[in-house]
Parts: sequence; C-alpha cells; structure tokens
Amino acid sequence: QDINISLWRLPEKVKFDRSVFMNQGEWELLGVLPYFREFSMESSDYYAEMKFY
Repeated sequence: QDINISLWRLPEKVKFDRSVFMNQGEWELLGVLPYFREFSMESSDYYAEMKFY
C-alpha cells in the first residue's frame, strides 16, 4: 500500500515559515528508508514500522 506524504502547503511557504512549522505539526522530511518491517501479532492483524530521519 502506498502512503501519501504530500504537503498541505507549497514547499517554499513551509521552508521559511518557522512559527507555523512548529505549531501545526508539520515536520521537515529529511529522508525515508527504502524498506519497512512488517509484524504480525496474530494471524490476521498486521502493522508496519517506518522510520523517518
């Protein structure tokens, strides 16, 4: 399954607006690992771990 990580605002506005950057929960995405780990607690329940640096 794909994950949509599109921005709500233009990248230029996010880059220079530090007050809103901290208050609205936006993060600066530095990189995404090319893989993820999938775990199974029971036979039909799955979840994935993704790390963002």
